[in-house]
Amino acid sequence: FQALPDLYFRMHGDGVIEDFRAGSGVLAVPPEEFLGRRMQDVLPPEVGRRVEGVLEEVRRTGELVCMEYALPLEVGVRDFEGRVLPLGDGRLIAVVRDITEAKEAERALVAREEHFRGLIENGQDLIVILDAQGVTTYMSPSAPRVIGWTPEERVGHSSVEMIHPD
Repeated sequence: FQALPDLYFRMHGDGVIEDFRAGSGVLAVPPEEFLGRRMQDVLPPEVGRRVEGVLEEVRRTGELVCMEYALPLEVGVRDFEGRVLPLGDGRLIAVVRDITEAKEAERALVAREEHFRGLIENGQDLIVILDAQGVTTYMSPSAPRVIGWTPEERVGHSSVEMIHPD
């Protein structure tokens, strides 16, 4: 357990934490502040309400339920993925992993995509994306001004059709 990056919490069916294994993960609060308490009472109210809903769903369905959430910690806000599953004896186990690096990369990718999409969609030049067969899959909004066709008229058609036969 100590070599794994995950946090493991064993709980009674009502969410009271009875045991944990920290692995190499970082605990939001010291164990004496959460052992014997309900998971949803230890976390910030918004996250606690979501956890309560997840625990109810696990009890109701008997199936694994996943959730993502952010927690403000001393080192800054961290993103986590929690997986809660029933143990079969009325208890539950929560496996929690810090996914901050992956979420930061995802947010950076979305920001870059929005930036470049804005450049393409507001640019004066015609930008066309073709698939391997030469079929138009994207055409920038400047198309009507530059070539007289709307993107809707050209997407899904061969690019060769746009070239004058001569």
